[in-house]
Amino acid sequence: MLIIFWVIFNHSYNEKSVPDNIIRFMLQFSSSKPCMQASDHAYVDTVDISIWRYKILEELGDGTCGSVFKAFNIETFEIVAVKKMKRKFYFWEECMNLREVKALCKLNHPNIVKLKEVVRENNELFFIFEYMEHNLYQIMKEQQRPFSEGEIRSFMSQMLQGLVHMHGNGYFHRDLKPENLLVTKDFLKIADFGLAREVLSMPPYTEYVSTRWYRAPEVLLQSSYYTPAIDMWAVGAILAELFTLSPIFPGER
Repeated sequence: MLIIFWVIFNHSYNEKSVPDNIIRFMLQFSSSKPCMQASDHAYVDTVDISIWRYKILEELGDGTCGSVFKAFNIETFEIVAVKKMKRKFYFWEECMNLREVKALCKLNHPNIVKLKEVVRENNELFFIFEYMEHNLYQIMKEQQRPFSEGEIRSFMSQMLQGLVHMHGNGYFHRDLKPENLLVTKDFLKIADFGLAREVLSMPPYTEYVSTRWYRAPEVLLQSSYYTPAIDMWAVGAILAELFTLSPIFPGER
């Protein structure tokens, strides 16, 4: 358990990004397997493909910016996740300038969810993602017994490998939490890059980021001058929750 508190209380640095040796240390703790390799950039199809080739099967979730559906591609027979944005988009340029699109076009890693297509039709915008069966929050909620050390190591290793790739390619997430960690057959991917920012972007940043239980102290104190190290605070909070099956810092204030 000491590693949890080391991560949480040593999350703050002066550098623009979290030092590589810190994350490498965490990877050594969390996994005996080598880091997965990833190519430099993701390929995202952005041509005007009709959304009607996707048959909606069920709604998976509804958020402030959009709703997510499980869908079936009638041409490829593939199950996908379709995120429909709630606002209208009248030009391709504004679609491609969204933070989520810009980040996922640069990130290509086995532990980061894949954005397969961006579809704009009748001024409505749809993101087509690979489909994942669960999120880590659902798994913890339904867990009848404590996770084994091996299970925790596996989840942490995969999350940290995705984070290494993300920070190394110039982005920090700002909303790491169990709901944004998608899992299929014990394979984990980081998702929901709607709040992602470039490491080299200049503060001040918005103060209202991340879910309160995983929010670093500087963000809770409404500082707009924080660094990618806030992702490491969230990592420590998630690690503690995997051990205890309850948030380490619950509360509303």
